[in-house]
Amino acid sequence: MRGCVLSLLALSLSLASFAQSPSVEDMEKQLQNALEVNRTRGLTFNQGYDFERDNARSRSLSGAINTQDTRSAFVYAKPEPSGTTPQSNAARPPAPPASLALNESLVYFDFDSHSLTPASYATLTRLATALKSSTLASATIVIAGHTDSSGDKAYNEELSQKRAESVRTFLIGAGISTNSVRAVGYGETQPKLPDNPTADANRRVEIIPIPG
Repeated sequence: MRGCVLSLLALSLSLASFAQSPSVEDMEKQLQNALEVNRTRGLTFNQGYDFERDNARSRSLSGAINTQDTRSAFVYAKPEPSGTTPQSNAARPPAPPASLALNESLVYFDFDSHSLTPASYATLTRLATALKSSTLASATIVIAGHTDSSGDKAYNEELSQKRAESVRTFLIGAGISTNSVRAVGYGETQPKLPDNPTADANRRVEIIPIPG
């Protein structure tokens, strides 16, 4: 009986996800717009990025905050817009990369798990189709995992990395090139709602297209 209940729950979540999920066309348009924004800013992926190494060291990159984010996954090659001073550039981090954000109602994981559930398949299948667009084929796609602030910070970071890798594995299985998709876990360090760090909205996966 319990198995039947769980199966019906999974089916209802899957149908709800399918209904809420943006269309392939909408995803493609959002990703194309994000790619253009990131291209204009000169955003590139740091080819030397290594999760295990960076996970073990301090997140602070003092003196380099105007050229790299604190996880060193991205490099901002172009300066801030004219009118800003070098001092103001160094005083604040760069704006986050433009992305397509998929909240947990679209990319669903069981509590404390990094395994994708059937409720996520419709969204990710549409995403894979959108990523095969000719305008996105040459882009590098970064899957960024985020959590809320509930629980241990280090554990959340590792969980978000594993969840991002699960999405990457799905996309590769759906025909996306292994070399064009990367996974990065940020844990609770970049909440969507900074004033409410435990909010559900902070648990999300962001799809970041950058020039290949």
